[in-house]
Amino acid sequence: MTSQQALSRNLQFSAFMRGVLVISAIVLGALSLAGSAAAQGIAIPSYATPGSKTWNTWAASPQAVKIMIINADNGDDTTFSSSTLAAVHAAQSAGITVLAYTYTEYGERNPATVMQKIAAAETNYLVNGIFLDQAPTSCTAATPFSETNLQYYQNLSNYIHTQYNGVVVMNPGTPPPTNCWMTAADILVTWENSGLTSYQHSYAEMSWMQSYPANRFWNLLYSVSKQKDMQTAFSLAAQRNVGLIYVTSAGGSNPWDSIPSYWSAEVSQATQK
Repeated sequence: MTSQQALSRNLQFSAFMRGVLVISAIVLGALSLAGSAAAQGIAIPSYATPGSKTWNTWAASPQAVKIMIINADNGDDTTFSSSTLAAVHAAQSAGITVLAYTYTEYGERNPATVMQKIAAAETNYLVNGIFLDQAPTSCTAATPFSETNLQYYQNLSNYIHTQYNGVVVMNPGTPPPTNCWMTAADILVTWENSGLTSYQHSYAEMSWMQSYPANRFWNLLYSVSKQKDMQTAFSLAAQRNVGLIYVTSAGGSNPWDSIPSYWSAEVSQATQK
């Protein structure tokens, strides 16, 4: 037995039990996020090396941080890393849900390839689910695979749910016009953009979102330089029935690999009652 197999085997049972409970805990059981405008969870696209100082800084605040993501070469690096597994397990043990990143090219990436990447992440790191990036807003458009977008993502969702009992996050990055994605996604990212101004004035509020628990919606803002703007973003998210949020002062090509300048204040903002 290899060291990878031994470590995975030792963690398999506890990871399975976390998987059994994680969807209900996030989507159904954690209704305190939906019931209080002040109580919000931080969900981070943590594209820093797992176990690094940056990763560990995020993971050190499980009272605020509900979700973290591992991203190895946009999900294409499927080799096993014992240090990554250790970092994932430590975060999970603290109560943080850890997802693996996989991109889908708006329904144009071969679903067999996507499933291979999902399987590798689940096998290597026993993650709690998958973050499906590059999701479209339209459910009805056709894919190159003789199916609609909804069928494409529903098939991926069924695979993640049935094979790994995992959480499914989809990222269209803007509010879809209808609730069609809510059958495929446990959590939907309805905003990913830079600055507070666009969030204030360009966010299209959809009435259908008010019919779901707030912790099924996740917003991401980068290049927000001021602490007071971060706090305003949290308030706006609460008003829009969004229970999961991450705001960072970082920008550039990868704003998700460093700690916001106001990180301590963001943690306090998420945990205030």
